[in-house]
Amino acid sequence: MRNSRIEEPSEFIISVNMNKLQGRMLRYIKPSQLKKEILLVYGHHTSIERCWELARAFSKYGAVTVPDFPGYGGMENLYKIYETPNIDNLADYLAAFFKLRYKQQRVTIVAIGFGFLITTRMLQKYPAIAKKIDLCIGINAFSHKDDIIISKPKLYWYKFAATVLSFRIPNALFRFIWVQTILPNIKNETIKQSTHSFTFRGDPFYEPSNVDYKLWVANDMRTHVQTINTMLSIDNCQVRVNLPVWHISFSGRTFFNENYVEQHLKVIFTEYHKLTTKFDLDLPFGSPASKIGKLIPPNLRKKLLEITST
Repeated sequence: MRNSRIEEPSEFIISVNMNKLQGRMLRYIKPSQLKKEILLVYGHHTSIERCWELARAFSKYGAVTVPDFPGYGGMENLYKIYETPNIDNLADYLAAFFKLRYKQQRVTIVAIGFGFLITTRMLQKYPAIAKKIDLCIGINAFSHKDDIIISKPKLYWYKFAATVLSFRIPNALFRFIWVQTILPNIKNETIKQSTHSFTFRGDPFYEPSNVDYKLWVANDMRTHVQTINTMLSIDNCQVRVNLPVWHISFSGRTFFNENYVEQHLKVIFTEYHKLTTKFDLDLPFGSPASKIGKLIPPNLRKKLLEITST
């Protein structure tokens, strides 16, 4: 019996040095898809490795690139160059990456959760980039703080905690207590429940195991709390983007008020296409691409194939 070789994400990860920050990107290519480009922008509290199977699923429609963001996935953070990881600076970083990587090429963007906020702000600030986009896809997308389903007590608590932890000393203390002392001893089920209650995270993929622990170790804590503050205060509805958006929402449990999400996306983008997937949010992220691929609704697959064939 012939054994097919199992590909690992480490084989496709490349070191990147941008703006004096050392980071990485994943570049996954199928030879038959070289002429089309897909930029996959991941969400909050995640990494390139967690996007591996999703990148493989989208590779049917083009060459997929997944960049790290400053402070995520082990990449150096913006504080190193005396900048704050706010939405504008992260959008500027993504724009710089886009210009360096794609130059005159046309691109399909797939953005998840918080990554969609960054992508939207980039398209608002850089209309020339928007003109190079074939398709803008949001997964579990949102654009306004009111989109988030969260009680007021939790909202105030998260804002307070994020503000306190944005300072270096409380942050270092929390990292020592939570990451090095408490988290390694928490059972998988407890981690799963607490993570899902963190409803504004905007990342539909979760695998209970040491994966979550590794993310807490790899991702910069000050960047983490700054992005929490951003999500709890964001209003991306001030500037119009001359592009249609294809939004993949989930038919089951969701972290957002889908009516509000739709209204706000219609304010920002010239067209809004709502797509609903029956993909199970509890399906482990490490599942094969054939299962993760079910996240892409049939109508969107058809659209992607149309772009691929041109």
